[in-house]
Amino acid sequence: HSPPRLRRMPDERKLATVLFADIVGSTTLAGEHDPERIRAVFRRTFEHLRGVIETHGGTVEKFIGDEVMAVFGVPVAHDDDAQRAVRCAVAIREATAAFEPAVRLELVLRIGVNTGDVIASLDSGDQNLVTGQAVNVAARLRAAASPGEILVGALTKRLTDRGIRYGEHRAIEAKNIGPLEAWPAELVATATPEQDRGLPGLRAPLIGRDDEMRLLADAYRRLSGVPRPYLVTIFGPPGSGKSRLTEEFLATLGEARVRRGRCLPYGQAITFYPLQLILREDIGLAADASRETALARLEEAIRDSFGHDEDADAVKRRVAVVIGFADAKEALADVADEEMAEELRWGVRRYFERRAARDPLVLVFEDIHWAEPRLLELIEDLAEWSRAPLLILCLARPDLLEARPSWGGGATNATAIALSPLTGGQARTLIADLLTSDDLSEQLRSEVVTRAEGNPLYVEEFLRLLMETGQIAQRGGRWLAVGGLEALEVPPTLQGLITARLDRVSPEVKALLQRASLPGRLFSTTALAALTGEPARPEQLREAVRRELLVESDERAPLGSGRVYRFKHALIRDVAYSTLPSAAPRSPTCSRSTRSRRTSSRASWMRRMRRAWGDARSTSSSQPLIAPAGVTTSRRPRTCMTAPYASLRRSRRRRRSSCM
Repeated sequence: HSPPRLRRMPDERKLATVLFADIVGSTTLAGEHDPERIRAVFRRTFEHLRGVIETHGGTVEKFIGDEVMAVFGVPVAHDDDAQRAVRCAVAIREATAAFEPAVRLELVLRIGVNTGDVIASLDSGDQNLVTGQAVNVAARLRAAASPGEILVGALTKRLTDRGIRYGEHRAIEAKNIGPLEAWPAELVATATPEQDRGLPGLRAPLIGRDDEMRLLADAYRRLSGVPRPYLVTIFGPPGSGKSRLTEEFLATLGEARVRRGRCLPYGQAITFYPLQLILREDIGLAADASRETALARLEEAIRDSFGHDEDADAVKRRVAVVIGFADAKEALADVADEEMAEELRWGVRRYFERRAARDPLVLVFEDIHWAEPRLLELIEDLAEWSRAPLLILCLARPDLLEARPSWGGGATNATAIALSPLTGGQARTLIADLLTSDDLSEQLRSEVVTRAEGNPLYVEEFLRLLMETGQIAQRGGRWLAVGGLEALEVPPTLQGLITARLDRVSPEVKALLQRASLPGRLFSTTALAALTGEPARPEQLREAVRRELLVESDERAPLGSGRVYRFKHALIRDVAYSTLPSAAPRSPTCSRSTRSRRTSSRASWMRRMRRAWGDARSTSSSQPLIAPAGVTTSRRPRTCMTAPYASLRRSRRRRRSSCM
């Protein structure tokens, strides 16, 4: 008999991006051509589009007639779902244009993309994957788009502004919704996905990383006069400053002996993409260089480093395959399939040994938590077997150790640097340096420092939110607080980033985190069991701790007894709590029976909470009640346990009015 498992929530509230696309003039096409041909063409077209959508990490929710709906962020969120969706829309437009000659029909699409809160139905019996106003807005944007046009909503535009080039803003009147802001997406501004984070135009000196800079400098000094590589991995959660630390360190070395590559979160044929960037930079190859030019540059680099060495030709052919200049079956016809991976690793290793023979060489691999196993094996092979002064600098989130627990372990020439949060004083210095000259109130400054908890990106994103919402503004060269201080919500950039972390754990652990968010940031195992009706399994808690979502605490929880845990960051708790739906969506696509079933499920859950609340109060009456972030206290103490009751009552009133 297996132990009980925490049940998943039947519904989940998420920030997602929805894409609608349809074929313009499909009715006319159907009238001009045989129905079987139209059906076959549409099927081929939509299957082609499905591949494009899934390559970008989206999920096809439905095909209906001449229309496709896709969602990015459900069932699994990513850091950059809005960026993925718009890049996907551009790729769909290009793919359809390229697809036309094959079907010998003029196929033109119009596309709408919108980002917002949705209710994601996790029950397999539900017909619709997502519902909510964000879905309706995406459909209206699609309807307002001209043939061949991509229209995006305001939040989508804000989240993708740096990576996508947009046309002139325009207002549209959407049926049953009202006026909407829309922007036409014209083209992607960067060849590869870029994160739209931080404060453009504002930059502060590196703060709080002196020890890490010394460790990196020491690692580089170890290469002097020793033909041996050194592997350094910088670990840190998103926004902790891995790239900035690396940038500052490399600036002390100069660019001449530094080669950089970056792993991509999605795409096709990207296994060796970071290594290809490094090799291209090493031979001085432009991104748009022809194959002939590339092979000539590689030949020159090999000749310069190998001379007449008998390995020269073998290395050249293997490197050409890795960099994408040659086909493996043609260039390495004498190599068996089972030996191919080892031969490619050997060729890359020998190449860098010779290129670093005169002076140390620094190879930077960014975001290797997204790397595929073959690339990780190649990096490990370089670090273990190379006979040359190579500093192999890797940047990764802690997720890497989930996929590769032995990374760097046991090697005497490998070390890891874990980035800690900034102190409160360092975070205050960061704010002052970013804004250069400011007259922010102490209350506002403290609110940002408290909410960010030492993460540099979080500091920047909260400042960006304050600027965009008009709570701070630049007047006469100084940044000033404008109006009263409002509660700081989680910026959408951080909401997507943290939701992606929550979605990477098992469903049982995610359910645990969602329910653990109810008492607040601090909770005990007995209170959690009382709330859920099921005990939390130790392995689930361990996984949450290992993923740096929870930490075990010596504090005393306000409710219950047993072991006490705290959310690693307040924003993790806030985002986990935000995924719990407070009421069923009032959507025309949501049937009365569906709404009734969802609200009934929540009501049962609330009754268990009420009983747990009574039990916890009887055992912890002497403990003060702690209000979690975002919940104000009054003469009658309120916790987030009382808030859902009010939400449930509102839900019932809405259900009675919306289901009439």
